[in-house]
Amino acid sequence: MPAVLRQNGSGWYIEYYAFNQITKALERKRVKLNKERKKARTFAEFRAQANQMIIEINCKLASGWSPFCFYEGQPQYIITQVSQVPNAMPIAMQYAPVPNETPVQATPQKKSSSPLFTTMIDKFLKIKGLELTLSTMRSYSSFCHNIKKWAEEKYPKITCEEFTQRLAVEYLDHVFEGNNSKGKHQARKKISEDHVCARTYNNNLKMGRAVFSWAISHCYTEINPFEKIQTKREQVKQRTIIPAEVRQQILEYYRVKNPAFEIICRMVFTSLIRPIEITRVRVSMINFEQHCFELLSDVTKNHRGRNSRIDKPLEDLLRKHIEGANADDFLFADKAWKCGKVPMNSHSFTLVWAEMRETLGLPETYQLYSLRDSGINGMLKANVNDLDVMQAAGHSDLKMTTRYANHVDSNLINRLNEQAPDF
Repeated sequence: MPAVLRQNGSGWYIEYYAFNQITKALERKRVKLNKERKKARTFAEFRAQANQMIIEINCKLASGWSPFCFYEGQPQYIITQVSQVPNAMPIAMQYAPVPNETPVQATPQKKSSSPLFTTMIDKFLKIKGLELTLSTMRSYSSFCHNIKKWAEEKYPKITCEEFTQRLAVEYLDHVFEGNNSKGKHQARKKISEDHVCARTYNNNLKMGRAVFSWAISHCYTEINPFEKIQTKREQVKQRTIIPAEVRQQILEYYRVKNPAFEIICRMVFTSLIRPIEITRVRVSMINFEQHCFELLSDVTKNHRGRNSRIDKPLEDLLRKHIEGANADDFLFADKAWKCGKVPMNSHSFTLVWAEMRETLGLPETYQLYSLRDSGINGMLKANVNDLDVMQAAGHSDLKMTTRYANHVDSNLINRLNEQAPDF
């Protein structure tokens, strides 16, 4: 079985299966990558290094190499057709067999033709479904379903190697033009049509690169047809600030209708935790002594752990909310709004928020995520150190953080008239 990148509580590692000549069975092999992850400056750099290692291992496996071969109880490595294996070990490192014993040579595998593109897509979804979160898989599933349907209609017999950059461009143009067509996208066209189309185009480009990067690591093909295609320019995302008086209205509404949702609103605004991240928070991540949430890498959007503050009002609500809960319980369980074993779906947040917004007569531009924007903007306007805000928000650089300071402020002119010097 080919090598794949995985993560567990102990860190990152490469896992693959190889045939053991002694036991006559496939056995699992793991290569730990914690040191490589620490040395890498970014996750993208680490992922690229890991992918290169995966490619090398898979190429060796395809050529008959196995880490399981024994002579007199000592592990040895056998590689057949060494000259054909990329980055093969030097001749001096290849072990000779013990006299009077004939080692079992692995049978060289005949190079097979490239599989159908649709077959690769099905395999990708099957394997990734065991590795990724449900929210991430929804995006991959949507992309894979659309590109597979397109390929089946236009190029039903195309293989992975035949899926060139020309076809990748053709598919992305199909996606871009589809967003300009009439039908279900007609209403969306009225709201920044070019922005929506460019964003959809770029999202599909990103997904295509990821899928074919996986295909390369599994030796389905050697070229990523999406790699050299440039992204389209998107409009700057318009963010909305929810004023303090409106935020107070929202809290008063939920104190009566759904007290648990007041906690969610405060976590988004005060702790700067994204709604999707809240669905992954467990009781064990609450540290009352340090007054913070200890978010692990499998919780955060960018897979980097961070601590998020808990102020006094939120702490009081949390202590009452988690009474009687187990440490491994999710903070909000499905359909209960209490702690439990099954995590709440973020779509439930959207429905409850929309109901509140309609009741209070608030504009649609006020989203639950707008509370996070408002929290970041408020910290910056209160002269909280930029680096502190960046770390609290889990941003990768200051440029991303300072975008939140550039909002339309209804009180800007009044403050300038009061504070700016005269001519």
